[in-house]
Amino acid sequence: RLLNKLCYELDFERPYIMTSPLQGMLHGCYVFEFEGQQVFQMFQNAKGTAYSEFGVPSAANVENLRKIIPEDELFPIEKSKSWVYHHGFKAWSEERWLCMDVFRKYFGEPSCLEDVVEGTQWMQCEGYKAIFEEARRQWPYCSMAVNWCYNEPWLSAANNCLLTYPSEKKPAYYSVRDSLRNSIPTARVPKFDWKAGENFNFELWYLNDAPETVSDTVRATLTIGDQVIELANWETGEVAACANKQGAKVVRELPWVDAKDMTLTLESANGNTNAYRLMYKK
Repeated sequence: RLLNKLCYELDFERPYIMTSPLQGMLHGCYVFEFEGQQVFQMFQNAKGTAYSEFGVPSAANVENLRKIIPEDELFPIEKSKSWVYHHGFKAWSEERWLCMDVFRKYFGEPSCLEDVVEGTQWMQCEGYKAIFEEARRQWPYCSMAVNWCYNEPWLSAANNCLLTYPSEKKPAYYSVRDSLRNSIPTARVPKFDWKAGENFNFELWYLNDAPETVSDTVRATLTIGDQVIELANWETGEVAACANKQGAKVVRELPWVDAKDMTLTLESANGNTNAYRLMYKK
């Protein structure tokens, strides 16, 4: 209001256009976990008419890190001059954007540079996937989701971008692309990390942004190690154009398997299969 007033008084002939966030819009969060909440919970508990800024960071690919970080600073990772200069640390706060504090919470102490790249990019993929699909589930109250940022203007060690300079797609690009297909089955999963013996649970949804009604058959399975667990079969019936449909809530106790991850797959008879790679701990 103050900017609007001053523009009106000092430059009357030039219109002042307000920018986001306006009333109802939300900004953030910009990390995978903040104050003990993952992006899964943050956005499932949020209620915005638009999410006009948010992000999940990851490290750059190993080959790009080798281009910008001297060999003697690459690993073990410390807050050295090169890591700071290329935004691995202190770009926003001490740990941003590499977020080694979050990495260690989920993966422990890394044994090599590749561990950090794989782990942070995994969290970025599933974090962005959780946000975009949740924003779509909140339609029509929510009508926009725009991540910050899309592509980086220079080669950096870590950030929220989906494209690395000059135009190289990161793994999260493909996760977001798949989550934004016109018609897909989705799972509202409450968190990223799961343990053996815990009750794994999620809600089935079908998102249809197509201009026509669709019907589908969805088969939900969970793969842990060499085990494939049948979870549910859902005949969606008709899902109206530009509408969402909620299915059943699925609950299954997790078995004791020697594995470090698990994949929830929603197999679509229409060819719109969706999948989520989640952390599993024995």
